[in-house]
Amino acid sequence: RLTSFLDCISLTSVTLPNSVTTIEYGAFGNCTKLKSVNLANNVKIIDIKAFDSCYGLTSLTIPNSVTTIGNHAFFECTKLKSVTIGSGVTSIDKFTFNGCKNLQKVTSKIKKPFAIKDNNFSQETYSKATLYVPKGTVALYKKADGWKNSKNIKEEGTTTGIDDVEADNTLNTSNAIYDINGKRLPVTSLGELPSGMYIINGKKVVK
Repeated sequence: RLTSFLDCISLTSVTLPNSVTTIEYGAFGNCTKLKSVNLANNVKIIDIKAFDSCYGLTSLTIPNSVTTIGNHAFFECTKLKSVTIGSGVTSIDKFTFNGCKNLQKVTSKIKKPFAIKDNNFSQETYSKATLYVPKGTVALYKKADGWKNSKNIKEEGTTTGIDDVEADNTLNTSNAIYDINGKRLPVTSLGELPSGMYIINGKKVVK
């Protein structure tokens, strides 16, 4: 067990040994400069406020070995942009990721989503972040309490609405044409553009 890490004023990264199975109450709470955490594959429990207010943390992967995540475990990790929740998690308590207002991507490996509290994530996360879930489970997540609050739920591996790539040097279209970054271009045909890759009707087209 890891019970506390009181002297963490200048701590920027953590790699836990395989002997650690439980990260206890507040173990890394308020380690404000902590930027990266490598959780051992033997960790089973992340307890209450274990990483509360770790403002520097930007990404997080919770291994499949973890079964329980306590309340406020990652509360107010304000710079956290992406989190992956392992397939072995069976319990996520209240306010776990609340206050993580900059979350852009949440990946859940859980194949049978269980109910979570509405306050588990911030409203900003539900409305702005993309929730990636295992293949074939989107409908389950859209019915599960808490998870269903997410406005954008996609199967893992889906990154955009672009289906495939077509090579076509002569294609003309009256539909909108976008560059590869999604910016609409002020033209109506590929003939007006230099060689390159563009997006038309949700597909990548190479001229």
